[in-house]
Amino acid sequence: MSLKKYFLLFFFLLNSILIFCQKSDSKSFTLNWNDNSLVQLNKDKSIVLPLVKDNFFDEHKIPTFTYIFNAQNNVIVQEYQINNVKFSILPRTSLKDIDLKDIPSEIKSQLQVTKIKDKPVAVFTLTPLINDNGLIKKIISFSLQYTMNDRGTLNASKSSTSGFVNNSVLSKGTWYKFKVDTTGVFKIDKKLLQEIGVNTVGLNPNNIRIYGNGGKLLPQ
Repeated sequence: MSLKKYFLLFFFLLNSILIFCQKSDSKSFTLNWNDNSLVQLNKDKSIVLPLVKDNFFDEHKIPTFTYIFNAQNNVIVQEYQINNVKFSILPRTSLKDIDLKDIPSEIKSQLQVTKIKDKPVAVFTLTPLINDNGLIKKIISFSLQYTMNDRGTLNASKSSTSGFVNNSVLSKGTWYKFKVDTTGVFKIDKKLLQEIGVNTVGLNPNNIRIYGNGGKLLPQ
């Protein structure tokens, strides 16, 4: 076999392996909104926020959308795109408890592969509001197109959007575990902290961080 034929054969085999390792797929979403969701922050204070059904809000009281789906072992996200976005105008009456300057001017999102209970999952997060020169728009539908690749065939640093988390947030600090077994909005107070073993004497609340099962910082 000539060197040229050998090279062509090697290139064909290599290309076939790369194609086999890649997995491209797409998902479509329709967001169901409640523009006036009542959120009880504590016994004395409540706010009204526009929220996507079964989703929450971040530390700036901006609504969030999260979708988790199964992934294969040892894969990373090579690339992803958000397409076919449809918006609807959000009335100002639904925004009285939100500082409009905290609403991003473009779609913010992230797709990464992590593990929950030792099982690989892909976690997609989206901020479904944008501030279009003072006009607040909510996303009502969109499609997500993504490509996964075997970790061994693609350097994670080449992916500008996401990848496996190499350094766990649990590697530093003092950590306490507690369970939330029902859906809702909960208050973490001094009593709860003491029950799980936290010494609250001189404790600065600004130094507290709360993470979910997926290793992701939870919204306030």
